Amino acid sequence: EHAQMRWQCDYDWLTAEAEFRRALELAPNHARVWYWRGIGAGSGGDHAASLDYLERAESLDPLSYFIRVARGLMMYYANRLPEAIARLKDVLELSPDQVTGYWILGMAQGAAGEYEDSIRNSETAVHYLGRVGRALAYLGFAYARVGRTADARAVLAELEGRPGQYVPPYFGAVVLHGLGETEAALARLQRSLAERDTMLRDLRVDRVWESLRADPRFDALAA
Repeated sequence: EHAQMRWQCDYDWLTAEAEFRRALELAPNHARVWYWRGIGAGSGGDHAASLDYLERAESLDPLSYFIRVARGLMMYYANRLPEAIARLKDVLELSPDQVTGYWILGMAQGAAGEYEDSIRNSETAVHYLGRVGRALAYLGFAYARVGRTADARAVLAELEGRPGQYVPPYFGAVVLHGLGETEAALARLQRSLAERDTMLRDLRVDRVWESLRADPRFDALAA
């Protein structure tokens, strides 16, 4: 848990990795530690190591479809979109109750420009997971990209209109980016940084942002 906090809240990849190594010295065959080490490495941009760690986790817990879904997410982070999409489809065909797979698949399809498929899988994710911020954000992104502007703005309003409930500004930024409102999206990301939004850890590996990576303002946020 301490290592997870290092990368999720502090964005401190190096210290997190040291903590994971120490944990594995004590429990070298603990699949959960290998799993979280893989997720942390992928979020930090070390894609080859991430997939190696998750492969190790899967070898220790071969019946875990959750770990298989995570490998699809890490392929998405590595910008290996066709492989990520294919893997997630395979996992969901074998285990359709792995509902987190639907939002990751929808996210990957949105980044790949497969917007109608993204909408279908993101809507399935919302159906099973409820109207949680992460699933809604990428649904709103895909709505925006196919011209369903009213639906995208409805998602944005829902994300930002939950009194008493904290919703990471990152999610609104995703929808605004889908709508082509770059200045507003960057402002939300700046707010994410100011609020220590834990989702900001994904900024440099979340592939919906590819078109903004040449913008120095985005680059400064993702550093």
